[in-house]
Amino acid sequence: MFINDEEYENRKKELYHRAGMQYTSGAPTLEEKLSNISLSNTNQSSNTTSDKSGISKANTSSIIVCFMIDPNESHRYIEMVIRAINSFQISTPNIEVGLLKGPNMDIAKYLDRITNPQKVHVREIEKHFEHWNPTQHKMDILKFADQFETIFWIDSDAIVYKNLEPFLVDFHQSSKQFCLVRDRVNDYEEFHANWSGNKNLLFIPQACFMGFKARSMRSLFALWKKFWNEWIHPAPFAKYKDPYPSFPNSAFCIEQYALGMALEQMEDFKNDLQIVPRFDVFADHGLSLYSIVDKLKSETSARSLALRSDSNGITKSETPVMTGTSSNPSSSNPYFGGKEIVLDLLTGCVLHYYSSNCEGLNVFS
Repeated sequence: MFINDEEYENRKKELYHRAGMQYTSGAPTLEEKLSNISLSNTNQSSNTTSDKSGISKANTSSIIVCFMIDPNESHRYIEMVIRAINSFQISTPNIEVGLLKGPNMDIAKYLDRITNPQKVHVREIEKHFEHWNPTQHKMDILKFADQFETIFWIDSDAIVYKNLEPFLVDFHQSSKQFCLVRDRVNDYEEFHANWSGNKNLLFIPQACFMGFKARSMRSLFALWKKFWNEWIHPAPFAKYKDPYPSFPNSAFCIEQYALGMALEQMEDFKNDLQIVPRFDVFADHGLSLYSIVDKLKSETSARSLALRSDSNGITKSETPVMTGTSSNPSSSNPYFGGKEIVLDLLTGCVLHYYSSNCEGLNVFS
């Protein structure tokens, strides 16, 4: 089907509006920026499964990937959530989306900005702890366990730039119960020395990307809440000492410490654990997020990279996976001398750019 220039511009304008982006005439759509999906294909049925994948609709309808939107958060946060959801729906159109919302929140005006609101399932968050940050609401993805067999969480500061469906379905079909990213602190001597849990079973997840089977969630999440409460009451690190005292924001990571302790209590959890592939991306300050995504999309395989801007655009070189015991682990990368922005490449499909990097990374251009 051919469309004239005016219809083409009108459809691009509508897509920009849904994606929460300011539109200027002639600008590329979010589809073109993230996924190179033809404009004529953007309205294809979300229930269509790729012939090449061999994945059944029954499998995809049992999986949900969750996000959270809270009107009490900053405008920047809300924009990040909208973009994270849209990037996921554009790249992975067959999978359902879960959206956790704040109490008494008018969700309609946000759904109007989402690429495919028909595939969004909404639940309301609840307060689990007084005087604690919104990370506590990640536990509310349990509310989707009555309808879906496999539940994933993705943080707002992430871009899904390749089809995540094969990875999600692979976990769904496996016997594994937990799908988690291994946090870097697992490699730090300082953390090991101070850890209050079972050092032989130590596994601290990075809570930016998590997957769970519904049948195991209730017992795990009950333990997660129990340990989380113990970590923060009567005050953070009152019962369990800070395992990472050289890191100023260690208290913010208590959600991960508590989940690590909860996992230790699950029988034979390491056999039930699927670890998410994670690679490091080191980037110059000032690079556009979308230019980094474009560069990653051109890669034929997931790997650690260093990206630097010069007169010819963005150049890249392979760099070792970041390891070490430094409290500033990026300093172990020789490519930039520790002055770069460190991002996470997860599964080869998701770029976790960290909201704290927004000042040094051109996120919204």
